[in-house]
Amino acid sequence: MMFTRLLRTNRRRWGLAVLGLMATLALAGYAARGQAPAAGAYGADILRGLIGDQAVAELESFVYQTQDSLHQTVYRLGGEQPAPPWSSATPMAAAAVALSPTPPAPASARATSQVGVASGALATVVPPAQPAPSATALAAAAPAPAALAQWPPAPLATLGTLPGEGQWSPYLISASGQSIAARTFLQPDPQRPYSVVAIV
Repeated sequence: MMFTRLLRTNRRRWGLAVLGLMATLALAGYAARGQAPAAGAYGADILRGLIGDQAVAELESFVYQTQDSLHQTVYRLGGEQPAPPWSSATPMAAAAVALSPTPPAPASARATSQVGVASGALATVVPPAQPAPSATALAAAAPAPAALAQWPPAPLATLGTLPGEGQWSPYLISASGQSIAARTFLQPDPQRPYSVVAIV
């Protein structure tokens, strides 16, 4: 009887020790997530080889739930408030842009090329003349109204309270000064307003 009681006490101690170790690992992972984000994935791969996929999945679930609870507590206590990932820029003006490819240049506009011949002299090679495209072919190559798109995309519905959320701003600018990529951000989870997702 005393042996059974001792065995139960030892199991409880081991269970508490394992839970304490898992909580410590969760806290360490939470603290180190910004310093070495690949370390968690690397550690999970090592653990899969040692204890199996199912056990690692359960451990990851526990760690992520613990991190989420900790993050929510820190947020409620006034730490780590949400902020835009970049300073708000003037929203881009929308314009219709054709999405169809540009038709090929006419044969007369193509450059000729020079190739060497057996004697060592250069000969000019002119591509064969191509007939001018018909009006029907030109009409088929023109973008249909459905092929027009708005650039940048329409503003996204806001889910949070940060200024500039859902508004597209220039991200990449071409050599000619035109915006060729746009970016915005959202707060996708009302229960976790500190989560901010960037979209390009």
